[in-house]
Amino acid sequence: MNFLGVGPGEVFFILIVMLLVLGPERLPVFARQAGRFIVGVRNWVQRSPDAALMLRMRAELEDELEQIRSSLVIEMNSIRDEVDLVRGDLLDASRQITSAADEVARTEVRLDTRSMIAGTATPATTAPPAATTTPAATTTPAATTTPAATTTPAATTTPAATTTPAATTTPAATTTP
Repeated sequence: MNFLGVGPGEVFFILIVMLLVLGPERLPVFARQAGRFIVGVRNWVQRSPDAALMLRMRAELEDELEQIRSSLVIEMNSIRDEVDLVRGDLLDASRQITSAADEVARTEVRLDTRSMIAGTATPATTAPPAATTTPAATTTPAATTTPAATTTPAATTTPAATTTPAATTTPAATTTP
């Protein structure tokens, strides 16, 4: 128990010093005077309108601070929940990107070099053995596509299609499963 930053050991030390300085005869008189002074200050605080106003203001400020603290805790918890949701969404997106990248890595592109020499290059794309369709891929009855390109029966590429240096698509190109 500390009173004004003074612990019990320090109070005991102060009492011993006072006993040595004041002596055993004057110490009880001094203790009575100190008690009367403390009671007078307490009575003044209770009767004084300024002191009562200060006490009420302090109580109001403490109540407001408690309300602010509780609202901050609520907001902090809601922000923490939002961050957890975003973290989960990012982890899901990361898993989807990783699986799509793995699928693209398993895809093989073969070029018919004889057709290239003749001027009618038709790249043949083979999908992995257990290929799954991702949301970025679209298939039609006449053509099968990889997640990187979308084709139609006439073999035209859409703006979302990407080409690699190993396989470029032309309007006459077709993709096969």
